[in-house]
Amino acid sequence: MKSARKNQRSEDSSNRTVNVRLNAIKWNSVFGEHQRLHPNCNGFLQWNMEREEKFGFVNREEAMCDKCTYRSKKFKLYEEVQTKNPGRKAAKINVSAQAALSQTPLGYTGLRKIVLGCNMPAPSTSGLQKRAYKVLLEIVNINKKDMKARRKQLIAINTLRERKDPGSVNIGDEYTWAKEALQDLVSDGIEAKHLTTDPDSSAYRAADDLYLENTTSTEPEHFLDTRHFLNNHRKNIKNNKELGEIMPGRTKKDREKLLNNFALDLAERCQSEFTQAMEKYGGDFLKVKNKISFTVDAIPACYTANHELCHSHSFVCKGGKKF
Repeated sequence: MKSARKNQRSEDSSNRTVNVRLNAIKWNSVFGEHQRLHPNCNGFLQWNMEREEKFGFVNREEAMCDKCTYRSKKFKLYEEVQTKNPGRKAAKINVSAQAALSQTPLGYTGLRKIVLGCNMPAPSTSGLQKRAYKVLLEIVNINKKDMKARRKQLIAINTLRERKDPGSVNIGDEYTWAKEALQDLVSDGIEAKHLTTDPDSSAYRAADDLYLENTTSTEPEHFLDTRHFLNNHRKNIKNNKELGEIMPGRTKKDREKLLNNFALDLAERCQSEFTQAMEKYGGDFLKVKNKISFTVDAIPACYTANHELCHSHSFVCKGGKKF
């Protein structure tokens, strides 16, 4: 009995995920029933944490009175996914959480840490994995249906364009797809001025060719997607044979590992310098371009433990004396 009271007190200060509407329904039902069964009781109604049932992020709760013997039925404080399958139905929030996890790099351990940090009971790893299998399988089926609908739509569009073979497409021909898309925009009175792509994209070349052919009257400008730029930067450093030869290391494997770490660190450094510069100068690209031209001299010196230039020209390294 003493253990139950201690658990009740500790859980009273924790948090739960509940559906607002169902929580209101529960307490209105509990207040009315308690008043009807124990009209002279002025006790405090609260959740009976000893009788709580948890399912992932949700729970079924029972109410109790701290003075009389009143105990309510258990209430589901979550919405369920309506299916024709027998058995207990899945909670919507559990399904939606798995769908969101599939779109982020966050793993089960990271998710549990966040939930526990919010002073909430965290779903078990095994439970998350079990739900993930069902949810991800459904996501795959939805994606397949979506792609099938897109293929039908593509054939219909090619048929309207009176193509000889509407079912024939050039898969992976980014240049052709970009050119056709830009021509569609032109037919609607829209011309692309700025194109942001990854460094090895041919979409900008398509826009430039349309301008040179006088199909468009607006000369396009090419901007690089900084996320893709970071990945390409890292790959270029990693594949640099000269850097690989000068890396310190007893074996080739040691040198390759060190080069890989260096490539990752330098790419992240350059990305951080650019991001901080854009933030400092409010996105004024011309000013950022000018300031970054000095930063490129500071970075190599920084890797030699000379931070004198960092003090004046780096947006990431605070600088200091030469070590």
